[in-house]
Amino acid sequence: MYNKIKNIEFGNPNHRIIIKKHVFKKFHKYMNKKTKNEAGGILLGNVYKDRCEIVKITKPNKYDSFGPNYFVRSKRGAQPQINRAWKKSNGTNIYLGEWHTHFANDPKPSLTDKNMIINSLNKTKMEINFLFLVIVGLNNTFWVGKQTREKLIELNKII
Repeated sequence: MYNKIKNIEFGNPNHRIIIKKHVFKKFHKYMNKKTKNEAGGILLGNVYKDRCEIVKITKPNKYDSFGPNYFVRSKRGAQPQINRAWKKSNGTNIYLGEWHTHFANDPKPSLTDKNMIINSLNKTKMEINFLFLVIVGLNNTFWVGKQTREKLIELNKII
């Protein structure tokens, strides 16, 4: 199955994000776990003039909270990973947002998800003025959005 999959692209004329193939494989792994608890982490990647690329995700860690219908990422476990990625890449690989799973065929962000991503953007001390939110659903379904200072914009899969 994965040999046929290439990078996955989401966007519209003004916003474009590419999720690398190896990242997609990691998302898929969390949707095939026997546990029915949500999982999640952070999105790490690169910003270019015409697109952003997600090149790495973090996995849940011992400081996170989770259950069948929620996932709350802890900054305590994530920040050291963000710092390492930034240092290892000479400052090109940065925090680009959040990801988590929903056990649904048509995942959509909850009000809690929307509040989380806008709060994360407001607290982030970076040069970018946006963050991405990726919700991984069942059967290789995704909801992808870009949170700007003004609104959360849904990005559609580009085929």
